[in-house]
Amino acid sequence: DVIPNLMSNFDIDEIQAEMSWKPGHAQRIFYDDSYWPSLPTIPKLCVVLGNTILLDWLQAQVEFGGLALEFEALDCLGLLRELNLLVRELGDVSVEAEKAVEDEKVDKAEARRICKELRDVLNKGIAILNGLEAIK
Repeated sequence: DVIPNLMSNFDIDEIQAEMSWKPGHAQRIFYDDSYWPSLPTIPKLCVVLGNTILLDWLQAQVEFGGLALEFEALDCLGLLRELNLLVRELGDVSVEAEKAVEDEKVDKAEARRICKELRDVLNKGIAILNGLEAIK
């Protein structure tokens, strides 16, 4: 469900045109869990979608020990723990952003630190989504 979630605000035909994909190709990528974009097309797809969620998801999979398409379902206690960790990660973003805006400008190093913390938030959010979507 990672790929369909990426395009929630996009029209599939527009994505297909931007990617120069043949008719039906985007349909397979976004709606067939066993069909993924090729590695060389992932950077362009991220640009077309205007985000790096797919790259962040791939990074999270590596950090969790490899690409896993089957996820462990979250129970109530696990959900609360994971949400607590998500809020902590968001706090880290806030701390970096607060430091960055003290002088009313954000420099390149500050932006990188904020982006790193935001990626941590995204990765934690994706992990929670995976755990919730695994509930059957």
